[in-house]
Amino acid sequence: MSNLKIKYNRATGIFEFDASDLDSRYCDVVACLDTDGETLEFSDLKYGVILKNGETAIGEKTYPPEDVKIRRSNQSSLSTYRVQWESDMVIDIEVWMRQTFGEITESYQLTVPRPLQPYPSWIWSDILKDWESPTPCPDDDNFYNWDEETLSWIVVE
Repeated sequence: MSNLKIKYNRATGIFEFDASDLDSRYCDVVACLDTDGETLEFSDLKYGVILKNGETAIGEKTYPPEDVKIRRSNQSSLSTYRVQWESDMVIDIEVWMRQTFGEITESYQLTVPRPLQPYPSWIWSDILKDWESPTPCPDDDNFYNWDEETLSWIVVE
């Protein structure tokens, strides 16, 4: 599971960003409210999230849709959407919430993590955005496993 949780904390009046559970290829952006189990009343809640890599938007959502109004909620999770990305991308995130009291905006930046290095001898390829073995895997009809001790590919029998 790969989640970027963005939660509005009512006590502090700010958004909290939890990027501790991210995958190197995708992410579910989860917009949350700190409800503490209470039903919250709204006059016309609107909120949005924009994710950019440089000037390119990789995810942009505004909630709710134009013909829907949020008047009350007891749900901590309001919406979720998925974005695709690559390792080492620098992502700028802007989140906003509009209510009768005005608009709150916060920004956050993260770098998409790399997948775990499968073996100590493998090196990162900035071109492939993945780990590469010191020797290419043979391209034939056999199946192979990497042997770190010999730094070679061994045919699976």
